[in-house]
Order: sequence, then structure tokens, then C-alpha cells
Amino acid sequence: MIRDGNGRFRPPGDPESSRDPEDVFPFRDDFCDCCGQRRWFVMTMEHVQLGYAISATEEKTEDNEGYQFREFDPTSPYLALGRLRATIQRALAIRHLEERAPGDFLPLHDTLRGRISYSNEEDDVAFVIDGKLLTLAQFARIVAMHEGWQFRLDFADEGEEVR
Repeated sequence: MIRDGNGRFRPPGDPESSRDPEDVFPFRDDFCDCCGQRRWFVMTMEHVQLGYAISATEEKTEDNEGYQFREFDPTSPYLALGRLRATIQRALAIRHLEERAPGDFLPLHDTLRGRISYSNEEDDVAFVIDGKLLTLAQFARIVAMHEGWQFRLDFADEGEEVR
């Protein structure tokens, strides 16, 4: 990264490097998931008081609620975008669920990662795992498979890595 005359960081050799970030964002970008499926995201930038917040929201389909990611950098939207792309690639590399029948999910391993959301159909809390919306009842069936096991529930902001 290099600094331009305004003190902002720009990718070296980038023909867009002389352009203001407000002229670059929003834009669409695609990533390949662990199953070889192409997923399209809309990248947006928000200039906040302390720096730049970059968000990626997957375009929804009829069977996919979609992923959402966010990164922040105090000096450059391009540094935040680089970290955001790495976060997306890491998240898409792991598949957590297998759908055995429509609406019937089976965990592929002992860890589930996703986000808490809202189900408009059932007017209740829901979970988005692997980009799929699971109702509270569907999530409860997954949890019931592990009766008698120990568990740890971690809540983290989108930019934090849950270990």
C-alpha cells in the first residue's frame, strides 16, 4: 500500500488508485465456497468517525439467507477490504451443515458457526449457518442430537474470531 496526496492508502499499481473510495464502493465481488459454488457479495463502505467500516452482504437466493461480514480500519478502506476478503475466504472454506432433506439439517462436525438473525415467517429468532436460515425448532433438533454432551456458547462481533 502507498499513501496518496490526501494521506490515504492505495494499492500500488492499481489503475483505480487515484480514485476516491466513495467512487469505488459499492461493488460486487464473488468468492468460491467449499463446495465449489460461486457466491456473490455486495461490498459497501461506511466512513465512520474513527475510520472505515467495510461490509460484505451475500446476495440472497430463494434457499439462501446469505452470509454477512464486516471489517474496520482506522486509516484505509483498502486495508479493511483486504482483511474482509481473507475473513470471507476462511468462512466459506468450512461447511458446517448437511441438509439431508428439505429443512432437516445434520451437523458435519462438533462446531457450528453463524449469526443470530430473525425469521419473518415464524416471527421468532433464527440462526444463519452456512448461509442457510434455520428456525429455532430446526436448531433445537441439531442441539438435541448432542444430548448429554458439554457445550460452550461464544458470542462475538462480526470482526472477532471465535475460537
